[in-house]
Parts: sequence; structure tokens; C-alpha cells
Amino acid sequence: MSRPPKSLFAPIPIRALSDDRLAEQTLRVLGAVAYHDRLSGPREKGQGCWASGDRLGKIAGIKDKSSVYAAIRKLVALGYIVEERGSEGDKRRKRLRIAYDSGSRTPQISSAQGPQFSGAADPLSDGPRAKNAPPIAGECQIIS
Repeated sequence: MSRPPKSLFAPIPIRALSDDRLAEQTLRVLGAVAYHDRLSGPREKGQGCWASGDRLGKIAGIKDKSSVYAAIRKLVALGYIVEERGSEGDKRRKRLRIAYDSGSRTPQISSAQGPQFSGAADPLSDGPRAKNAPPIAGECQIIS
């Protein structure tokens, strides 16, 4: 009996989907890094992304390796990716990790400035919800 095919996924920060500062190519590189990172930061295990520029470009559909590295630099500057230097062996190698949490919970989008973060409970809502409002279907309720 054969095994089912392996599930492939690339968990990217939801804030990236509405960030006007990210071009399509940059978003695809973010997805390629996320595919290799596999939530290593939030799960507190895993080694992050050690993939080469060639490998990331192949996944993202980008032939020019310099474009891949330019996208990585932009993602680092915007806080979507964290670069770590290798501590063992070749210290020139960089490990990439996706920054899923930028220090707050949900983005408030401004097309002029990109995401601005606040403590709102629901990123898809039209505004803040009443403190004692019932949870929306599928929403987690925090009880303190």
C-alpha cells in the first residue's frame, strides 16, 4: 500500500497579503522561505530556512538569483524575515526565519504606509468589537 502524498504548505504572515509594499515577486520569495522555515520560530523547534538562492528562486519561479536576494533584503528590512548567522561550521551561511509576530496582534492597513499594528481582536472586522461581544464563529475566546 502506498503512502499518501506529502502535504506542501508555506505559512506566511497574514499581514503580508495586504501590504502594498510587497511586489508579487517579493511575496513569492516570502512563500518560498516560509515553505522551508515550516513555522520554526512559533513552534520553537526546527532549523529555519537554509535554502540557497537558487532553490528559493526555483520554488518562487524566479530565474535571476540577484532578484531573490534583493527580495530577501526587502523582507528583512520590512520585518517579515529575520536573518541569523550560522554558529557552527560556516559562519557565512545565513539562516532565515519568518517573523510571524511583529510585536502586536493584528494589522490596520493604511495604503500610504503599509500595515500599522494595533491590539484589535479581529483583523477582518470593520472596527473594534465590544469587550463583552460574543465570539465570531471560528474565533478563539480568551478568558482571563
